[in-house]
Amino acid sequence: MHDDDAQFLLDEYLSALHAGRAPDRAALLARRPDLAAALDCLEMLDRLAPPATAPEPAPSDAATLPGRSLTMSGERVGKYVIERELGRGGMGVVYLARDTEMNRLVALKMILAGSMAGEEYLRRFQAEVRASAQLDHEGIVRVYDSGEFNGLPYLAMQYIAGPTLSEYLRRYRTDLDLAVRCAIRLARTVAYLHAHQVVHRDLKPANVLLQLAPGSPGDAREFPPASRGLYDVKISDFGLAKMLAEDSGATRSGAIMGTPSYMAPEQARGESRSVGPAADVYALGAILYELLTHRPPFVGETSMATLMQVMGSEPISPRRLNPAIHRDLEAVCLKCLEKSPEARFASAAEVADALERHLKGEDVPSARPTPRQMAERWVRRNPALASRLAILVTCALVLLGNTVLGGSRIYSKSFGALKLEHLGLVFAGWLGMSWLFQRLVRRQRGLEIVPYVWAAFDVGILTITLLLTDSLVSPIDIGYPLLIAASGLWLRERLVWFTSACCNLGYFGATLILLSVSHREQVHRHVIFLAGMVTLTFLILHQVRRFTALSRYYEGK
Repeated sequence: MHDDDAQFLLDEYLSALHAGRAPDRAALLARRPDLAAALDCLEMLDRLAPPATAPEPAPSDAATLPGRSLTMSGERVGKYVIERELGRGGMGVVYLARDTEMNRLVALKMILAGSMAGEEYLRRFQAEVRASAQLDHEGIVRVYDSGEFNGLPYLAMQYIAGPTLSEYLRRYRTDLDLAVRCAIRLARTVAYLHAHQVVHRDLKPANVLLQLAPGSPGDAREFPPASRGLYDVKISDFGLAKMLAEDSGATRSGAIMGTPSYMAPEQARGESRSVGPAADVYALGAILYELLTHRPPFVGETSMATLMQVMGSEPISPRRLNPAIHRDLEAVCLKCLEKSPEARFASAAEVADALERHLKGEDVPSARPTPRQMAERWVRRNPALASRLAILVTCALVLLGNTVLGGSRIYSKSFGALKLEHLGLVFAGWLGMSWLFQRLVRRQRGLEIVPYVWAAFDVGILTITLLLTDSLVSPIDIGYPLLIAASGLWLRERLVWFTSACCNLGYFGATLILLSVSHREQVHRHVIFLAGMVTLTFLILHQVRRFTALSRYYEGK
């Protein structure tokens, strides 16, 4: 029998124990006598577990773990005595424990499944041990010890009595000065990591711990609203850390490693082996964005949707969400969030320097975008409007070139009075309505209906323009298939169907009008074009359904 079979049998046995049922140990050992030691371990862990209580909801970025603690208060793990469970994450569980030799509290992190854990988890745990062992900085959670207990690897770390930055932001808003100071401390710590050839690759508020300063009032677990000097920030969880001086082998090429809302575009594309310090600079920008606006730069309905935003969209301007933000501070944040690693700050130290200049009231010219970067951001922020602008400008230039080179101002045999200025008004109206629709799309209330109205308007104005210029049988009618393809970017099947129906009706109606005025038309050409648009519709729908299915699959992983 294969190892996968053993894993399945042990999982079933453990599930029965957790459910309070009495599994048939004799029957299982009759099939697999080599599992006796593993069953003893599982039974011991179940006896040590406290009575089951309703577990708190796990964070959205954490793996699903068993709902019962492995060890109860007073139990020993080597020289450590467990006091209580602190929390659970993607790799295991963290306990508050006391070091009996040093007489100090520690955070004891353990992989729950031990030898039954996946190889990826074990490699990441080992990577965390290696990365943490060589680091000694006030902004990093110290690692005291590592070892193994009953087949369960553990890591003894400095116990931080405060909350995570993520927990804090769920309850309080930070003022801008405090947000900048927090980001500076994080950037200096990240600069230290990079100087020691370590890239964290999973920086996020949940991995930043807030430590109460000595003599601060209040219970650490209540985490009262912060004031200057009340908290110190410390980075933890190096499970995804990459050693620049060596290839740890902890990630595969093409594997997406990290947390979507704070993940650099190169990580979102699965380029794990080429991810370097620039990815941590991006994460610093994402954390600063959340400190300033109280929301991450990108949040989709699913992890896959968030990854798509990270790779192709521009975040909402921080000043739009919080007008009190200074332009230079916004510029620093957005420079960290540039899609291209080369366009970001060259190092985390430069990020800290720029933020310190801002705190001193000095200009930060290094953070200000170039005209090209500003144009690229505008296009990413307004893709629908930018694409229509490009099409309209191209059409206007073509018509203008026809007038200048051909010497003729006649654009239609049916409408001889049609002039370039008339078409210019049509294009200006089209662009103005596109701008209005773009603004309405940004409003939550109009998000559902606006894309449908926009699609119908585009088809209508395109059809009228083609009729007025006798261009139905010309390369310009490629606009219909382009509109169908663009509708797929919304990832809504109904919108694709609606846009396709509008395009087919618009083109079919225009063909009937031309035939009614006795224009010589090649009917078979129009039939082929209509059939092509229907075929394109099914191809776009297939891609939308495929993406939706993949999104559901990875969301459940």
